[in-house]
Amino acid sequence: MSCFCISCGVENADEAKFCKSCGQSLRVDDNQTISNNNTDDITINENSTKNPELIRSNPFIAVILSVIIPGLGLIYAGRLSLVVKSVIGYMLFLALASWSGFIHMQYGGTIVFLLAIIVYILAIVYSFILANKPNKQTYDRPWISLLYAIGVVVYIYFSSIIAQEIFGFRAFRLPANSMSSSLVIGDHIIVNTWAYNKKKPSRGDIVAFQYPHNPNQVFLKRCVALSGDELFIYEKDLYIHHKEGNEWIKENFKDYEVINFAEKLWVKNPYMKEHNGIHHDDKVVNDGNEIMMPLFNLDPIRINEDNYFMMGDNRDHSNDSRFWGGVPKEYLVGKISSIYYSSDDYNIRLERIGSFSY
Repeated sequence: MSCFCISCGVENADEAKFCKSCGQSLRVDDNQTISNNNTDDITINENSTKNPELIRSNPFIAVILSVIIPGLGLIYAGRLSLVVKSVIGYMLFLALASWSGFIHMQYGGTIVFLLAIIVYILAIVYSFILANKPNKQTYDRPWISLLYAIGVVVYIYFSSIIAQEIFGFRAFRLPANSMSSSLVIGDHIIVNTWAYNKKKPSRGDIVAFQYPHNPNQVFLKRCVALSGDELFIYEKDLYIHHKEGNEWIKENFKDYEVINFAEKLWVKNPYMKEHNGIHHDDKVVNDGNEIMMPLFNLDPIRINEDNYFMMGDNRDHSNDSRFWGGVPKEYLVGKISSIYYSSDDYNIRLERIGSFSY
């Protein structure tokens, strides 16, 4: 059996005490007739109630709060338990996606990114729907909302540490052209922060690392030389003598130009054939400026132990190890694993998403 509220006409379950739509109390008189009695019971409007246990929220405020901070609108609508479950579920999902390696797959980061957007949109829509329904107020919503907002701000502030240490990945957006055209402005990338926990970088890896002169800044460059390697630059060309020695170089660089200097073999530009994004700018010429001299000529050096020599693929427009030396191992953040999103002035570049061409 069901009963109909005479105020709004909405059907309710026969055991209902309050209308699920308008919140009016439901009474059954001696003749089994459903009626509304507001004298001693609840009267609900958008702003107040005689029974503090039931309240209707403003749906537009709920939407605005959800847009500003995901989940805040749901708390305002009285769904704290739903938010707590959602946050826990989201954290578990991120952990599973990272620990399984899924987020580092070609389109793994993109899928995680899309799911996050979908959940964000659903939270906004759902907060609007729930705010329209009367709900028991079992806690002080303003205080809980404030605590939640503070918690989100704290999480965002420490998110890089949490993501790097607990989840094993970090997301970055390319702000500069030092790696173009391998990576370009507007590329959003996933970096595997556990990649170098048990192994060292390989030559040719694109590595995220803390800038040695300002550890708060994170740079993305290509690792061109390892500890023990020797290199020099002559007229912009990079020459490397790998620590494995002459015979190893002969075996592994048969298709490259190799010169003999100081009884050692040096490979000329050893990465340009594998990575097409590495290039020089013909407009940048040697005008005698001492500050820019490392772009053109650099005396032979040996890379120190547990240090790595990093260079940008946009060779003539990159602030890198040519100017400030090798990067110590403790400054390494991780290895790029995928481009999960890319846009140029809000135009999505689908051809770059999931790209491994770098």
